[in-house]
Amino acid sequence: MYKIVRREAFSPNAFLWEVSAPDIAAAAQPGHFVMLRLHEGGERRRLVSPDEAKILSIRKGNLDATERQEIESHVTHTFHFLQKIPWTKDLSNVANFAYAHHEKLNGRGYPRKLAADAIPIQSRMMTVSDIYDALTANDRPYKRAVPTERALDILKMEMNDGLLDGSLVGVFIEAKVFERAGVLRT
Repeated sequence: MYKIVRREAFSPNAFLWEVSAPDIAAAAQPGHFVMLRLHEGGERRRLVSPDEAKILSIRKGNLDATERQEIESHVTHTFHFLQKIPWTKDLSNVANFAYAHHEKLNGRGYPRKLAADAIPIQSRMMTVSDIYDALTANDRPYKRAVPTERALDILKMEMNDGLLDGSLVGVFIEAKVFERAGVLRT
């Protein structure tokens, strides 16, 4: 029999029970989520569904492979959407530029894992701006915006790691493109 240490009510029908179970605790690995079933009079009752258990087992900030693939698919969806637009000759490559905006110079970007020589300069420019925007945006429910100085430091780190075009990051910072676009974050 396990001893109930604490019971906390979150709502009239949702409770957290803290149970002393040293044998179970000893078997768990750091970072693992332990799910137990409640037995009431011999009847087994599920506490959370298998999908809920899967979600609860993901540490904060991590995505599983399916979630990562779904997020990364926006580039391909955008490409297919933009290809349907009857662009003028001068803008005929817009879909291709957008398609490469998550590629990295070292070939570890997505979706096509292009190396530096295959990434158009327009896409490289878009990459720098997109990273800055993602870091400083206030409308992301999954993370807080970072201040401009921190975002610029992150761009420099990615440049130094060989992921971003150094000359374009330099122009972005020196010309204060982020101020001209009205996205200075404090």
